[in-house]
Amino acid sequence: MSVTEEGRELILGNDSFRISFNRLRVGITSLRLNGKELIQQGPRLNFWRAPIDNDMYVLPEWRKAHLDRLTERIDKFHWEQLDETSVRVTWTSRIAPPVYDWGFRCETSYTVTSSGLIIMDVKGVPEGTLPAMLPKIGLQMEVPGDIEHVKWYGRGPGESYSDSREAGRFGVYQSNVDQLFTEYIYPQENGNRTDVRWVSIADGAGIGLLAAGAPTLDFSARRYTDGDLEKAQHMSDLTPRDFITLNLDYRQNGLGSNSCGPAQSPENTVKPEPFQFRILLQAYMAEDSSPERLSRLMSAEAKQHDMEANHHA
Repeated sequence: MSVTEEGRELILGNDSFRISFNRLRVGITSLRLNGKELIQQGPRLNFWRAPIDNDMYVLPEWRKAHLDRLTERIDKFHWEQLDETSVRVTWTSRIAPPVYDWGFRCETSYTVTSSGLIIMDVKGVPEGTLPAMLPKIGLQMEVPGDIEHVKWYGRGPGESYSDSREAGRFGVYQSNVDQLFTEYIYPQENGNRTDVRWVSIADGAGIGLLAAGAPTLDFSARRYTDGDLEKAQHMSDLTPRDFITLNLDYRQNGLGSNSCGPAQSPENTVKPEPFQFRILLQAYMAEDSSPERLSRLMSAEAKQHDMEANHHA
């Protein structure tokens, strides 16, 4: 695997894949497989969701705290060649609102191997006085609009959240991005799937991305940004983007029923506490490997990588 530095960019790759990073921005600047661009922006830490009806009582607190306007400051960037087949890229950052003194001290580390596996390790520690509850903690990215065919192993087939998932049965499901979307009279957060072991999103030729939880994740994919959903008063106000917003979440606040009843129960509430999670990501071609098989290979390689790292520590 080659490693090249060009100004602020760090570029890794081989004959089939190419991935680039920017020293001043957490996430992947570009990820190409056989020349096909698969990521337009991200993944980046995200704590916001388009408010749901049941957020009505907590929303003023979230807006007052500027949870919807968080920015990220890069304090340190570092990369190291671990061996001939892997490179680790790490950013240390602070995510905070433009005013107030609270925020999250974060470390995001991507370990890239010559097979194309990307091990994303994310951790954060809250600083200052934060809101008592957060909308979510996860990663958000933008992928090209033609990467619209979705397959996952987890709860389905309909949407589910931490406090509304029991009706969802475990299995392997297939859909497309438009079918994942749940239409509400008033546009809001929707279409989440919980307890997901892996999810693939690909174009018509079977070229795409596979994400795997460690052990699970939540995901959603839609043609609208959170801001689009938040601004719209009716479904007719929404105009599809030419890209897809893909959310890979560690935790998301439950739905509760606070518009007409109790709020989220404690076990379904995302609190401002230290967090740490891992998500595996890899570009793939369906003709080379099925998502089921590749997810097992990704998990095995990540486990082997950890064992070798511990051995050398």
